[in-house]
Amino acid sequence: MSPSEFWRLTYAELRLVLEGCAYRRKRETQFQRRLQAWTASIIVAPHVKEPVTPAMLLGEDSKEKRKDRLVSALAKAAKSKKLIRQTPDAQNLFKRG
Repeated sequence: MSPSEFWRLTYAELRLVLEGCAYRRKRETQFQRRLQAWTASIIVAPHVKEPVTPAMLLGEDSKEKRKDRLVSALAKAAKSKKLIRQTPDAQNLFKRG
């Protein structure tokens, strides 16, 4: 963008340009992190018994793993009687299994 184009922008247009730049940089960073995690999982694979996935390295769990973790945490809290009040959602999680 040339200086003359920059000075002709309104504040709203400048804000949109800056938001677009921030969005692009965020996407590029995410892509680079995923690429690095994929490369690291390939390098580590021959040295470990369980396969290491890029999602594991990035700390991204599947929905089932998140649900299992939540259910186990609620079960531990219920057993130790630290769970003061069960919400209907928590009761439904226990019933669904």
